[in-house]
Amino acid sequence: MRVSTTSARVTRLDLAVDDLLHPVHSFVPFRRLCNVSGIYTSWCGQKGTIYLGSKLSPLQFANYDKARQLLETGGQPQFQIQTRLEARYRYLGISPSQIATTVQNAFVRLEIADLAKAYAACSCQKWKDFLAWCSSVGSCKALAQLPSKSVRSSICRGYGNRPSRGGSLRRFGKASKARFRNWNQQPPCRGR
Repeated sequence: MRVSTTSARVTRLDLAVDDLLHPVHSFVPFRRLCNVSGIYTSWCGQKGTIYLGSKLSPLQFANYDKARQLLETGGQPQFQIQTRLEARYRYLGISPSQIATTVQNAFVRLEIADLAKAYAACSCQKWKDFLAWCSSVGSCKALAQLPSKSVRSSICRGYGNRPSRGGSLRRFGKASKARFRNWNQQPPCRGR
């Protein structure tokens, strides 16, 4: 059977970026206006893939240890640390020729907080508890379980958008240029 190129439609598209320097659970991914997150945990308690967005949403992010996945499936990893960041588009319904002009760079929406730097940025116990909770259930679920809107907004300010160098927050996107936010300039909580 022959398929016409004019009637072919792309319904799902996965875009990936590999980080060869940072192990998968050394950071917390965050995305504004995302309500669903989770961390897959195996039956023996080992953490696996971190998800942002539901399985049914038009855009979902997945972060996992690609080197471990290759070993588990009989492959040979080229690098000891290979963290895969995937953007999974669903329900596109576009022709293959429209991918370059229609699909936007999803990594611009993804923010990554380095856990070690985030812990060091503020000595407030509530902040450290929040980071620990993010590490076990994901950032969206941890934000949703905070007690009040004012606490949620102060935490979100810590994830702010203004770029500067050397901070604990990286923003992916715009080719290979990562933008940084310095948590020491404006900590997400008051105590130090």
